[in-house]
Amino acid sequence: EVADAEAKAVRKAARKAAQQEASDAGAKAARKAARKVAQQEVADAEEKASRKAARKAAQQEVADAEAKAVRKAARKAAQQEASDAGAKAARKAARKVAQQEVADAEEKASRKAARKAAQQEVADAEA
Repeated sequence: EVADAEAKAVRKAARKAAQQEASDAGAKAARKAARKVAQQEVADAEEKASRKAARKAAQQEVADAEAKAVRKAARKAAQQEASDAGAKAARKAARKVAQQEVADAEEKASRKAARKAAQQEVADAEA
């Protein structure tokens, strides 16, 4: 009886030890799995942040390129305006010079005609 009781107690202790081991192993596996899940979540979050940053950088590049194109177009338009204004001023100045030349030529012709008429008068008077 004593031997049976001891054997029963030994079996009970062995069963309890085996259950504890299994429980410990399960807890260890659960911790390992939880750690793996957490690492995956961190990796996913980092990848998402990286994609977001890349997208933002690309959008900034596009915005910069658009701003550069707008500035270039504005500069070109301003240069064209200045060029047009310069050409207009040059045409105006050339017209003014031509009018002055015509006026000078007319005045010279008028003086010449007056001188000729005066000479004619003198010649007529002498005759």
